[in-house]
Amino acid sequence: KPRPPVHFKPGCPIALHDMIVRNLKEMPQCRCDKRRITLIRDVEYDVFMKSHVPNEQLIIVCVTSSSESKSFPCQPLLASLHEKQNRNRYSPCQQSVNDVFRIMKYD
Repeated sequence: KPRPPVHFKPGCPIALHDMIVRNLKEMPQCRCDKRRITLIRDVEYDVFMKSHVPNEQLIIVCVTSSSESKSFPCQPLLASLHEKQNRNRYSPCQQSVNDVFRIMKYD
C-alpha cells in the first residue's frame, strides 16, 4: 500500500531515535556509519517511515535478532550492497535521499 504524501524531512533513524528518547526539540546530527547497515527500532520506525523517507524510495529492512548468534543468510549480501552504495559518503542518511533504495536492519 503506498504511503500517503507527507511533508518529507530527510533524516537519520539513529538521530531520530535519540531525539525521541531524549525528548530533544531538534534532530541531532546523523551518526550513521557508511560501512554498517543502519539500525532502526520500534521507537522511531513509524515516524521515520511516514515522514523521513521519500514516497518513491524502497526501504529494504533486514529483520534480525540480537539474541541469535548466527547471522541471517541475506546479511552478507545486504551489507555488501550497503557498503558499495555508501562508499564515498560522509553522511549516508542524508546523501541517500535520492537513491532508489536504502537498506536498514531492524532488531
